Amino acid sequence: MSVDGSGPKSPEAVDLTSWLRQGDVFATITVLPTVGGDGEVAPVATPHGVAVISQTCDAIRAATVQVAPVVHLAGPDLSDAAWGRSPRWAPLPVLGGHVFIRLDTVATIDKSLLREADRAAGVASVKAVRSLAQAIGRRYSRFAFPDDVNDWFRPLKDLVQDKARRPHSAAGAAFDRVRQIRIRSDNGWERAPYHLGVTFLLDVGELPFSDDLELDPELEQWLVGKDADAIATRLATAEPAEQERLWRALSEVWVERCARRGSSEVVASYSVDLATADEYSVSSYWDSEALDLDHLSGPTAAG
Repeated sequence: MSVDGSGPKSPEAVDLTSWLRQGDVFATITVLPTVGGDGEVAPVATPHGVAVISQTCDAIRAATVQVAPVVHLAGPDLSDAAWGRSPRWAPLPVLGGHVFIRLDTVATIDKSLLREADRAAGVASVKAVRSLAQAIGRRYSRFAFPDDVNDWFRPLKDLVQDKARRPHSAAGAAFDRVRQIRIRSDNGWERAPYHLGVTFLLDVGELPFSDDLELDPELEQWLVGKDADAIATRLATAEPAEQERLWRALSEVWVERCARRGSSEVVASYSVDLATADEYSVSSYWDSEALDLDHLSGPTAAG
């Protein structure tokens, strides 16, 4: 593969590739050009090939397409990618639940390098096509939280790192059930201190929510002074009547850990809530932003 200065083809010279789709994988492309710190082209190996991330309409009509490496994930990276907690990855479910696009390396290549015979579809169903498009779009449209807010939430990074060291811990298993953490600031993001609302968003059907659930005095007494591991351990085998209360307590402990280490000059107050995806309103979604654990932790290797 080479990079020259010939420039893009005119629209009249572009061959329409009606077979090309966003999410198509080409294992024949095993290296991508990037520009290194010295200004020279630095090749990046792509042993599992590359996937097209250009929108399908652009991929069909344009002379060039944008592609990114395909990777096989395992461990904490796979868990975070599967649940959509990091904007670094985009799913390719047709090729397996562990196969993703790594979106932190993107290159523009000429379509003449891609042949229909080499194409493997990474997505098939309408739902998968939408999920892929949303994951790619999120990479470039996610909200940039103020640095001091990122630092305030840094203890959640510790949870992720602890989950990596102890993948079978109760707290790690519970965190794997969290679909997304959404944050709103009731006084805007212009300046600190912020008044935050933190919602732990679980998947549909995770909890037997009911307005009729009554507080259990025994459970309330038991919760006094309990840490995340103890609460998560009980949650793992709890009866439905206890699960919502235990989830709320666990979420509060996680955020309280941030508050203990963080500064009140950054976050003056906060509230913690719990919701499932089917009950979280559109207005709540618009008024909040997803907290990406990606920017709370260092880069990880992916092969």
